[in-house]
Amino acid sequence: MLTLKTLYWSNCFSYGPDNEISLNSSRVTQLIGANGHGKSSIPLILQEVLYNKNSKGTKKADVPNRNLPGTPYSIAIDFDLDGSEYFFSIVRKGATTKTELLQNGEDIGAHTATATYKQVAELLGMDFTTFCQLVYQSANSSLEFLTATDTTRKKFLISLLNLGEYSEEENLIKKVFGSANLKLAAAESSVETITAWLDKNLTISTETKELVEVLEQPNSEREELANLKHAVLNANTTNAKVKKYKSDLDKLEQVRNKVAFGRPPDPEVSLNEVMEKKGKVQAIKSNALSMRKKMLDLGDSCPTCLSKVDTTWVQQTLATQSNILEKCTEKEADLMELQQKAELLLVDIKAFESYSRELDRLEKSIDDSVTEEVSVDDVSSKISAMQSKIRNVEEAIKSSEELNRAATSHNDNIKFIIEQTDKYKEELSVRSAELEVLQRQVARLGILKRAFSTKGLVAYKIEAMIKDLEVLINKYLVEMSDGRFSLAFVVAGDKLNVDILDGSSSISISALSSGELARVNIATLLAIRKLMNTLSNTKLNLLFLDEVTSVLDEEGRERLVEVLNKETDINAFIVSHGWQHPLVDRVDVVKTDKISKVVY
Repeated sequence: MLTLKTLYWSNCFSYGPDNEISLNSSRVTQLIGANGHGKSSIPLILQEVLYNKNSKGTKKADVPNRNLPGTPYSIAIDFDLDGSEYFFSIVRKGATTKTELLQNGEDIGAHTATATYKQVAELLGMDFTTFCQLVYQSANSSLEFLTATDTTRKKFLISLLNLGEYSEEENLIKKVFGSANLKLAAAESSVETITAWLDKNLTISTETKELVEVLEQPNSEREELANLKHAVLNANTTNAKVKKYKSDLDKLEQVRNKVAFGRPPDPEVSLNEVMEKKGKVQAIKSNALSMRKKMLDLGDSCPTCLSKVDTTWVQQTLATQSNILEKCTEKEADLMELQQKAELLLVDIKAFESYSRELDRLEKSIDDSVTEEVSVDDVSSKISAMQSKIRNVEEAIKSSEELNRAATSHNDNIKFIIEQTDKYKEELSVRSAELEVLQRQVARLGILKRAFSTKGLVAYKIEAMIKDLEVLINKYLVEMSDGRFSLAFVVAGDKLNVDILDGSSSISISALSSGELARVNIATLLAIRKLMNTLSNTKLNLLFLDEVTSVLDEEGRERLVEVLNKETDINAFIVSHGWQHPLVDRVDVVKTDKISKVVY
């Protein structure tokens, strides 16, 4: 499906810069503007950007707005084709044309403008003439065959129905006939298969089975079993921890007993003071001993001055030093007693502090996470009991699930049969209709196969396919004329005549009023577009109806809008200069100072 989405242009024909029109936002859009404002130029601009020419035959020099001399013109369009987004733009100034072609944002354009135009045409999949006939239809140019001569009408139909290209030999028809026969056989087989299935399954009971309750999975039991197994695996480690815990408790109790007596008192005099006093006493004692030795070694005369020594003074000095030595000895005894007491107290203090630290360490480090020893036999017995319990629950779950699976399968099968029965009944109706269509198709192909010849092929094709066009025309004409008019193509020998029926009466086209003729023309116009769109390799969403409503009354215009709104694959633009429908989207073309502009 080719969807033309948005057209952008500047400075083309009577338009100025920056014009834009959405081509697919509404099923029906009115394009309104006064005569000469440029409504009919929009399809020409569309043709220019896609094919580098237009159906009016306007030369390149006449495309730019003559009221904007020297200004380049530009046209761009984005469209969707088979799921890819395309953007194509042209900018032309003088004889120079620049193009850009993007696919999903990626530049895929050729090196020259001509080659890029060729790329675009290949993407569109149709030539310029086909594109124009599919996209742009005016009230006059497309419907001449209704009043034309038989020869002209046939030429138009041959072109319309692509019969000019049919020159295949009889083998091609045989292949088509064989393929149709295969499809017919497949359709017959499908109908037979569906009928047999329905005959078989319509007698089956559709009673469903109830589901049973399923117990919850024994997850907590499995967790407990895992813990028990873990306890057995780690029994030695656990029991060792328990023994250590008990040993630590005993140690803790012993240390607590030792610390319970409290901290010993500090010494009366610090050990440092005692040692300091002891050092002073020892220094005095050493001086006294030294002096005493000097006195004893002095003799009768002084070794320095050789004067006679006073023995009385020597005796007095020796007595003084002896007295000092005696006092020092007593003092040393007292200090020794103080030293021993201080040292003993310090030992007790250090022992208390050590026990206190040990108590603190034990209280912090003791592991009371495991306090009881594990009995492997007891735990093994619990494991067996838990495994049995889990096994019973799992078997019950399995049994319930199997019952439910069987019930679900049965119920699903019943549901499938019920749904499939409804589906097959509907499908049987569709297949039967398809079979009927294929039977008619094979019958037609058989006739075509038997009557095939170059001359007969064209005549047969016109006669067969014109009926399709006739059906399409009458489909629209019934709606456009409220069932009053119908059209019939009558093949009489080599002649192809057109009959207009007013009810059951055959009338001439020339007998129709202008409004009645317009309804017939519009119905034929839409049918031709529908048929051409069907026969074309690429389907288009866009259709311009240029001034086809000018001779319709209000009821006819309303019916036209209703008909177009039912066409799901068409985005139609009704081009007019006066009539406006209040419920249809509208785009205006206004002209100010000789410059046209699209206005929403």
